[in-house]
Formats: sequence, C-alpha cells, structure tokens
Amino acid sequence: MFQRPRTAALVAAATSTVLLLGTIGTAHAAGDGLRSSRVGTGSQLLAIGYEHVEYGGAALQFFGESCTASSSPQNFNELPSGWNDQISSMRIGGLCGIYAFENTQRTGARVLLNGYVPSMPSGWNDRVSSLQIRYAWWWPSAAIRG
Repeated sequence: MFQRPRTAALVAAATSTVLLLGTIGTAHAAGDGLRSSRVGTGSQLLAIGYEHVEYGGAALQFFGESCTASSSPQNFNELPSGWNDQISSMRIGGLCGIYAFENTQRTGARVLLNGYVPSMPSGWNDRVSSLQIRYAWWWPSAAIRG
C-alpha cells in the first residue's frame, strides 16, 4: 500500500539536503596531498566524508540515488585512492544513514552513523575502508557493532 510521506519528514529531508549541499566548496589540496573527490554514480549528494575532525581538510562526496523507504542500499566497497582510513568526520544528508566498515568489501567491525558527525565515534577516526548508505530515518546517532 502506498503511504504519503509525512510533511515533517519531507521538510527535515529537504533541510538536511540544503545544509549538506551548502557545505560543498571547490576541490582543494590538503596539506598531505589528499584531494577532494567525488564517488558514486547517482545524481544526489548523500554524504560527505572529511579528512579532519570538524569537517576540515579534503572532502569525499558520496553520490547516489535518494534515500527512501523503497530505495536499495548503495554500496561503496572501496574508497578512492588515498582515502582508505582517512575519514575523521562526516555529514550525512536527508533520511540517509551509513554503515561504515573497517575493511574493504563491507567487512569487519562497523559503526552506524547519521546526521552530522563532527568527529568519528571513539576508535573510528581514520578507520573507515568501505561503507553502505541506506534509508535510515529511525537510526540513533552512532552505534558501534562488532
């Protein structure tokens, strides 16, 4: 049965997307040579990973299709060259949530993330090697899974 999305959920998703898109600047080189990059084949910006805490340094933009109840999870089994174990903060837009994994191919320990993450949860700074972005309006802020 088709259900109409709640107005509050739509407003929250639109606001998150606008705030997320407002964070994108031009690509720049970080002090260690890491460059801002884009990954994914979709047309919508879903999340941004940052090299440093508090959204500093180079940025890795994750593009895909929208996060809705009917959309499939979007897998990033490997991060682009130079980005493995480099993410220190993230901004995740709309109704999206992320499973961040310690190894490529979405294996090993994982952490659940959503919203604005100015610094990764304890033990997760510079640890992410792959991730999955999915519809997740119900997730808590960050939860570590072994």
